[in-house]
Amino acid sequence: MKNMPLTRFGLLAVFMLLAMTVWAQAPGQSLADAARKARATKPATTASASHVYNNDNLPKEGTIAVVGVAREAPAAATTSAGDSAAGGDSKAEKAKAESALRDKVNATKNEIAQLERELSILQRENQIRVAEYYGDAGAQMQNQRAFLDKDRQYKADIAAKQAAMDAAKAKLDDLREQARKSGVPASAVQ
Repeated sequence: MKNMPLTRFGLLAVFMLLAMTVWAQAPGQSLADAARKARATKPATTASASHVYNNDNLPKEGTIAVVGVAREAPAAATTSAGDSAAGGDSKAEKAKAESALRDKVNATKNEIAQLERELSILQRENQIRVAEYYGDAGAQMQNQRAFLDKDRQYKADIAAKQAAMDAAKAKLDDLREQARKSGVPASAVQ
């Protein structure tokens, strides 16, 4: 009876060795052979089907065919040579408007940065206040109402700062959209 588990183990070991030798001697297909066979059965691709378009090989002159309704040419492109003096004034006005828009965007960005700093300071001050309150068991027992009142005030201040920051971000998005519509480059208002 004692030798029975050993016999089972021995039979299992012999069976596994036999299976491994049969597997090792079986003629198998290597990975390289399988890859060669797959490449041979794959249809050849033509060079024109895999053409990649980029800025280097796009036509620089002429127009590109577009499917759909054609739009009219912009008015600025159809001006004559006699209107060049008026175009100079419009360029100066456009530059002035772009500068004013850029100043508004920068002012709004500064406002957002200031609100973010103030919000961060409020949150850190509250974390210190909460840590002091919960660190002192006597203060918890004596000043619970005062702590809750200050906590409500803190939450109201945070909500007001967050609302102001959201309004400033919406204003910045509106200014960027206004710049886009007026033709100001996106890099000028980033």
